[in-house]
Amino acid sequence: MHGSASLPALHAAQPEDPQGTIGKWTSSAPTSRKRPPALFGQMAPSASETAAARLYEARMTILPHRGRHSCMRLHQEIAPRITWPTSPSRSRAATAATSSPSPAGTWGGSTGSHCMARSTRSGAGSWPGSPLPPPSPNRRAGAAAEPPSSPLVQSPTASLKSPARARAGAALQKEKEEAVPVDFAAQAGEASWDIHGHRLIDLFIACNVCLLRVGHLRKLEKAKGRFPRFQDLPASHPVGLQTFRSTDIVRGEELRRHLSGASDLFVVSHAWLTKEHPDPTGVRLEELVEELQRLEASSSDLVFLDFFSLPQVDSVHPEALLAAKLGRALPPWHEALRTEVQERDYQAAVAHMDMIYGSDKSKVIVLPELHDMDELEPHFTRNMLQFKNRGWCCFELAVARHFGTIVNDVPRRLQTFDPCSLLELASSGKIVFGLSSDMNKVLKVYKRTYFARKKQDLIRGIEMGNAEASREGIEQALQALSARVRSQVLHALGAACCRRFAPAIAPMLEDLDAGVRAEACFALSRIGLASTGQVDAVVARLKDSHHAVRCAACEAIQALGPDAEMHREAIAALLSDPTWTVREAAMLSLAQLKGALPLHVHASPVADSLFADVPSTRVSALSSLFQMGPSAAVHAERVLYVAKHDTFAFVRDAALLTLRKFGREDLVKEALEVGTQDAAASAGKKQEPPKEAPA
Repeated sequence: MHGSASLPALHAAQPEDPQGTIGKWTSSAPTSRKRPPALFGQMAPSASETAAARLYEARMTILPHRGRHSCMRLHQEIAPRITWPTSPSRSRAATAATSSPSPAGTWGGSTGSHCMARSTRSGAGSWPGSPLPPPSPNRRAGAAAEPPSSPLVQSPTASLKSPARARAGAALQKEKEEAVPVDFAAQAGEASWDIHGHRLIDLFIACNVCLLRVGHLRKLEKAKGRFPRFQDLPASHPVGLQTFRSTDIVRGEELRRHLSGASDLFVVSHAWLTKEHPDPTGVRLEELVEELQRLEASSSDLVFLDFFSLPQVDSVHPEALLAAKLGRALPPWHEALRTEVQERDYQAAVAHMDMIYGSDKSKVIVLPELHDMDELEPHFTRNMLQFKNRGWCCFELAVARHFGTIVNDVPRRLQTFDPCSLLELASSGKIVFGLSSDMNKVLKVYKRTYFARKKQDLIRGIEMGNAEASREGIEQALQALSARVRSQVLHALGAACCRRFAPAIAPMLEDLDAGVRAEACFALSRIGLASTGQVDAVVARLKDSHHAVRCAACEAIQALGPDAEMHREAIAALLSDPTWTVREAAMLSLAQLKGALPLHVHASPVADSLFADVPSTRVSALSSLFQMGPSAAVHAERVLYVAKHDTFAFVRDAALLTLRKFGREDLVKEALEVGTQDAAASAGKKQEPPKEAPA
């Protein structure tokens, strides 16, 4: 409906907007969209107003159907020519965008819709580099509810409103006010790779990740509770907890329904306040709830936090405390440890932690402060190591900075953190991991983010012939989260004919992205298929679901030379493909094969393409028939028709050459006679004297 609507129709359908705001842009509620005010008056529109009207119509028509990228490109083309009418609300919005944090508590906030989730992380909540004011909030913050009657509400050991907490909060607020706003999305080093969050949702379901609703965290904070441990959350539907499970905890396939709908996902990067528990007094919970309130999070939004989202060791278990005091290890079957299944899920999540903090669906909240805790139970050990000196914290910050997913204000000391410095910090010992075994795991996961950020250096080295010197970086970049990075590295390897990287390129034929699979086929066609397994993998791509991959596979098999003859039947099966580009690629590949092709199998599908709408396809069909030679002469009459009546001269010439290949000089002469008669008729029309004008 929106795709075919005209601008006046859209203008008539939209409600008035007396406050002078842009409106609310959502992907699921078209009725909430509003038109720009004061742009379509009775007077003739100016050039600026016309550009604004075109931009608005594009947003209304393109955004629901073609995605935000098309709208972004059109916006970047038109937006610089727009001069928005001045109004008090716009003036306030512009002032807030340039001089102070937005009402959501971020430099740009996170109140945009799912379609604009990426853009709300930059500037004033609009498209990057846009002069537009931020969109109006499209959701209200959930109100604090009554304390839940749940066993998960745990009373902390100290008051949340202690003098130490007040002093720490005042210092933190002062530091944030003095900080210079940073556009993290503009500094992102890698393109969007999981816009709709499908890969992240699949990871959550596979690893049995648990998410809590913002509304439940608000209830816990009001009840002066603290974060529950993952194992303390109900895993099924026990009696009396159905309401809790349906309203406060989300896991399994329920995640897909919520995250694919209207719920936002907030991912928390925080420093554990003690070694046994991230927040024994509830002070971090209070800080998180305040931050969610500033970001105007809805009560139905979901939160990922390692302590309640992933299986954790119960370090405050009496036997665990005793074992730690005696320097002993608990038996593997102990209830304080993770079970075998939980350990497997935990390790799988750790191996893909960059996906959690780098997905376009994630809105990362960084909480680096170490709060003073006046009263602490004896079995808790205070962890005073700063956020910038902790391995896991620096990894999460590096990934979030690289992908531009941070949505809240961060202290000034962290705004200049270089995502590429993590390896250097780890090698120099400036960052510390809680477990020595975590260091290798984290750095292994981080390397694909690091080398994706170094993509241009890697490509430059490949072009200069130094690919072998950067083998580790190239192999890690081929595993980058962004399909664009993987495709660019594959293209560079293929263009440079890096034969030694064939074993690393072959697995990319199974990539989830069709563009990467096609680029892998092209790369292998340039460098040559080195093994039978690689040839079989390319032949399997002839049945790929995407037409571009099937075309690339045809070209790769054609590059095999004489060895491609054994795969002739597989290529010929594509002559009946529903996509004309695939049929053309198959005909071109068959035309390059030596020897006559069996008429009853290949000639008829090729001849059917003589009447395709695309002229290049007709030429490809003629080329294939030319290669078949006299064995395809049964289709000479159809070729003659093309030689006589085709609109394009180069197609007619190709048809004449094919007829000569068939040995049908009589048909060639007939076609030439028709061409001579048409030329004479055209010349005669040109030589006719002009008619005299009437007196």
